[in-house]
Amino acid sequence: MGRVGAGQDYHWILAAQFQAGGYEGARGRFAHCAPGGNRSGERHIIYQRHQRGTGCAIAFDDLLRGPVRQDVAAEVGDFVLRRADGLWAYQLAVVVDDADQGITDVVRGADLLDSTARQILLQQRLGLPTPRYAHLPLVLDGAGRKLSKSLAALPVDDAAPLPALRRAWQVLGQGDGPVPRATTVDGFLAAAVAGLDPARIPRTPMPVANAAMHNDSATQPD
Repeated sequence: MGRVGAGQDYHWILAAQFQAGGYEGARGRFAHCAPGGNRSGERHIIYQRHQRGTGCAIAFDDLLRGPVRQDVAAEVGDFVLRRADGLWAYQLAVVVDDADQGITDVVRGADLLDSTARQILLQQRLGLPTPRYAHLPLVLDGAGRKLSKSLAALPVDDAAPLPALRRAWQVLGQGDGPVPRATTVDGFLAAAVAGLDPARIPRTPMPVANAAMHNDSATQPD
């Protein structure tokens, strides 16, 4: 891997001191940094290193949430580029993957809004294009938790996805009309593309009292 700007990445030695108190906060600030290459027998993490006042203030316009600004050096600090197990970390991997695929628009959950400035910073350092971003509000269960596989939320029924698509249309704040009345997936998606009104999408998390209803055929229109 090429360096992300001269002198801007470095190796972190995973030593006993790390577990004993090298970690200083929940958002990636560490002590005991060791510049230079690997030492025999040591496992390393490669971090993106930042200094305040060095072009780390990132501003962008989210298509749903409007202007967003984050000073990565001050608010996040150094973040992982390659993990100790040798795998490239999420922030770098998604930047390279999006660029490789020619992605122009990223639509994803609001839980990833905080990652966007880091990704734009890496795009700038690597000379890659920055796509447009839109961060949708999360769908929450009755306990206020994000629906996710890690919490055993039910997946969409692949054999009958229309109830889930109709439910998603509802929680996105869209109204009645030809979209929820569609009887095929292709018909639903075509009507949704033509009829989506971004101004109606909620900007705050959306509680769903019975999240399992997304697979319930009873939600289908008459």
